[in-house]
Amino acid sequence: NTIRVQYVTPEQIGINSDKLIQVDSIAKYGIKEKAYPGCQVVAIKDGKVFYQKNFGRQTYGETSEKVTDQTIYDLASLTKILSSSLALMKLTEKKEFDYNQNLGYYFPELKETNKYDLNYKDVLTHQSGLQAFIPFWWRTQDKAHNYKPGFYSSTKSDSFPTLVAKDLYIRKGYTDTVYKQIYASKLEPKGKYLYSDVGYYFSKKLIENKSSMSLDAYVEKEFYQPLNIGLTYLPLNKYPLTQIAPTEHGKTFRKQILRGYVHDHGAALIGGVVAHAGLFGDANDV
Repeated sequence: NTIRVQYVTPEQIGINSDKLIQVDSIAKYGIKEKAYPGCQVVAIKDGKVFYQKNFGRQTYGETSEKVTDQTIYDLASLTKILSSSLALMKLTEKKEFDYNQNLGYYFPELKETNKYDLNYKDVLTHQSGLQAFIPFWWRTQDKAHNYKPGFYSSTKSDSFPTLVAKDLYIRKGYTDTVYKQIYASKLEPKGKYLYSDVGYYFSKKLIENKSSMSLDAYVEKEFYQPLNIGLTYLPLNKYPLTQIAPTEHGKTFRKQILRGYVHDHGAALIGGVVAHAGLFGDANDV
């Protein structure tokens, strides 16, 4: 079994090239209907790439950059699979993580909370009762979505060290505020499937505690560098802006077009490197 993908013609692995024209037409139809301005499509069978094409542009308008093999996208919740799950598997292999333990085993500070006895396996399989979502940024804005005084600055300083978006920094210590909100959150019925990012804030801490490295540095060292692939957190540190596709025009929280900054609000508030979001890359690296 080779770890590298190979590149073949469709016919080499028994696939009819004519059938793949349907993929082209679906991709182009989505652009025509403005479902998206452009996309990358890669198809792989048994480690062999038999289809790789790019369509459209990074955003709407004829002046926007065309999508190429090298265009980088916000991978959103694929971060769970491509970053933190790999890290937890590695730590399991090293006998440093056991998903049959409770959260309290790894985080004694949860002693006085309702999270202490949650089973880690239940957390990872979205059935521990953790909330689906916590709007961490709400307390930094009023009802008209104006920033409350003291939370943000347009320039970096010791008091405002964490970059949330272009020219927007959150005050020092807000990461602790995020975790306090998680610790204080109520639980839904245990055993019921409820897709949640909340448990992954614990995974970030666990991976960093066990590895004595930041999550982004750990997965870079253990996985992406050895494979020589370009997956990365904080892509603006590595790639030119023109290579990164914009994600959305955030109109309420960050009030700008997000390009190279993580889309997920909670991830943004703690610096863009978390276990459930923040990874960027192209389709081939995925």
